[in-house]
Amino acid sequence: MQVYDAKTMSSIPVAQVLMPQPVPMGFHGIFVCDEQLQLQRCSAPA
Repeated sequence: MQVYDAKTMSSIPVAQVLMPQPVPMGFHGIFVCDEQLQLQRCSAPA
């Protein structure tokens, strides 16, 4: 798996990780700190 910096959109990965199992095609994620996650939860529409 390759990790890219979304702020720069550089074609050069910032990290490469060997995965013990195959990762499904199209898998993606976003990783934020706890504080950012809490802010997102609090600002969601009711």
